[in-house]
Amino acid sequence: MLLNKPNIILPALITVTAISGTSYLLPDEDAVLFFNYCSTGCNYIRAIYSNDVFYLPLSELFSLLCIYYEVDRSKMVIEGKWYDPDIDWKLDFNSHEAQTGKVSFLFSVDDYRLDMTDIYISSNLFERAFNLRFKINLSTLNLSLEYDGELPVDRQKERKRRYLKIEAGEEKKDNFRLIYPHKRQLFKTGVLDYNVGVVTGSGSSLFNYLFKGGAELLGGAFSGGVSGTHTGNLNSIKVVDASWEYLFNDNPVITTFRAGQLYSNGVFQRRITGVACSNEPVIPRRYCNYHLTEGTSSPGSDVELYLNGRLYAYGSTGENGYYRFEYPLSYGSVRSKVQIYKPDGEVVIRESRITTPEDFLPEGAITYDIKGGFSDNGSFDFRGRNFFYQGYVAGGFTKNITVRAGAAYPGGEAGIQYYTTALARIRESYLVKIFVAPGVIYKTGAEAYYHKGHSWQITYS
Repeated sequence: MLLNKPNIILPALITVTAISGTSYLLPDEDAVLFFNYCSTGCNYIRAIYSNDVFYLPLSELFSLLCIYYEVDRSKMVIEGKWYDPDIDWKLDFNSHEAQTGKVSFLFSVDDYRLDMTDIYISSNLFERAFNLRFKINLSTLNLSLEYDGELPVDRQKERKRRYLKIEAGEEKKDNFRLIYPHKRQLFKTGVLDYNVGVVTGSGSSLFNYLFKGGAELLGGAFSGGVSGTHTGNLNSIKVVDASWEYLFNDNPVITTFRAGQLYSNGVFQRRITGVACSNEPVIPRRYCNYHLTEGTSSPGSDVELYLNGRLYAYGSTGENGYYRFEYPLSYGSVRSKVQIYKPDGEVVIRESRITTPEDFLPEGAITYDIKGGFSDNGSFDFRGRNFFYQGYVAGGFTKNITVRAGAAYPGGEAGIQYYTTALARIRESYLVKIFVAPGVIYKTGAEAYYHKGHSWQITYS
């Protein structure tokens, strides 16, 4: 039978002893010791002094040191387990045998005393059975403890220190407002980069140049350049990535308008001269959705959640042993670890890994991107160019399913080409992607990512 408060059972243990006719209740002298340990602080401990020996309260000290144990009243046995290292221990007050791991020894009735409130054992038995070295200063009645390693209370204190750091970090989080917001201007000078070179030889020379720059124009950002080559009677000049972009603040319908030399995405990859508009966020999303991690453990357990090796949150299980964490899921790969500290000292670790591609959208989010113009060859001559347009709409149907549908017209005699993409995540570790462009390409694939670093990928087209 597991008990969260073993000291309640000890009087029953004593009663059984008295009923059996083998009572060791002696007229001993009570003493109060001042116990000071780094992880418990200062405490007064009631001890029994008999025949020049101090007997220390097992239940009271184990409660302070967070050492969990079980009591078998029928067998007169107290037993428990050390989890670092993994060793079982037992004290049998019927056969007077102590066992720690594979080592066992006998103790005598002079090694312990029974009282109506607790069971008291000598410091010698504490050291032999548990390697707990209690030292008593007779002149000051101070009790100290030495132990090779970390006790459960030491680990608990370290956990509380980490929790305080999290709480302090949350208090320092502020939404800093912008003191000097940007004011749009009709024109504001920017930067200019240039590269000029001359190559001569064999009675001829080659002159080439590249000028690229940017500036604020009409409240938007203009960037681009000109490159050219001149030799003899030959002179060529091209426009390089010239475009103007205007950003709309706090507008869910449209966030970006661009005009100039653009690059298409989707079925056909083209460079065009035209216009584009989109409601894709200007600053890339950092988080996709909120993710839920939940489970069960022993009631009264401390539970910690680590994300990518850092402590993110902590909590404890209630009477039903249930724990629950909800956190924003960032794009990319997130390794989560739930570390559970059970009341009996056992530590349980549950790890997982969840991957969120950039194509994923938050649940309920809808985005679009539309481009239209003429195919671009870098010159100023628009004659003979094909008209081109392309657009798509994407939506996050659920936290784990994103669908995108679009159409493209490459110009000329080609017709409109439609395409659809579906991306789904299954049980955190698995991703499935399907891309269909009728008459052009059919592509499907699956990926898996595991918390130990293993992964695999299959693609078929």
